[in-house]
Amino acid sequence: MSKTLLFSIIFLVFLSGCKTTKLFQSPESKLNTKHVIKGFEKNTVDYEWFKAKAKVRITSKDFDYSGTLNLKMRNDSIIWGSVSVFLGIEIFRFFLINDTFVSIDRTKRQYTKTPISKVPKIIPIKNIDIKSFENIILGNVLFKLEDDFELHDKDSNYFLSKNENNTKIKIFFDPVLFNIKKYEFEENSTSNYALLEYSDERIEGNKKSIPQNVDIKFYSSQKYSLYLKFNYVQFDKPFSINTTIPKVYEQLY
Repeated sequence: MSKTLLFSIIFLVFLSGCKTTKLFQSPESKLNTKHVIKGFEKNTVDYEWFKAKAKVRITSKDFDYSGTLNLKMRNDSIIWGSVSVFLGIEIFRFFLINDTFVSIDRTKRQYTKTPISKVPKIIPIKNIDIKSFENIILGNVLFKLEDDFELHDKDSNYFLSKNENNTKIKIFFDPVLFNIKKYEFEENSTSNYALLEYSDERIEGNKKSIPQNVDIKFYSSQKYSLYLKFNYVQFDKPFSINTTIPKVYEQLY
């Protein structure tokens, strides 16, 4: 597998949340799982168009990439990204559309097409689709939450937890604003562990906001990490998206 494809897959799978809704006046207010889930739902970022720019760094044992990410999304339709390095030189481009993930290596003039069902599920989400990736980017709830999550308060750290599909899931949150602060996924039968952390600092565009920083790590046979720092976001202003692949580029698969 090429480094560019691996970079793209890790980015897409790792892929921060939302306008804040103050349902309770203080952490001491009585909370229960239903109230927390309701707070998450009210904080969900709804949008039709999304554009952003961020500093990005992705690392593993085999590579270390840093650059500038230009990101475009249309709700339930497409996720498109381009990564540039020094002097604005684009090194690769990717997009997810019609349940197909396309990765384009601009330096080698090669590209790949992968069905979304074949993208490794580093983060264990049932029935993963384009909406799942949008939610990761925006900091929304990643999947539908049920009342069977347990609510915990450990040393003033509030979180929901559940064991599902051989995976222990924890969702840490702000008990006043109901912003999601962190996800932990730990597989019971393996050493696989995924961590998604969102910053308290937020960045706003068109009266909607998302976490400014996203720090995501995955531990297995080796460690992968993704760090995003958004410096510009824009909501609901239509734009064009170029998904053309030059005819001279070689398709690897």
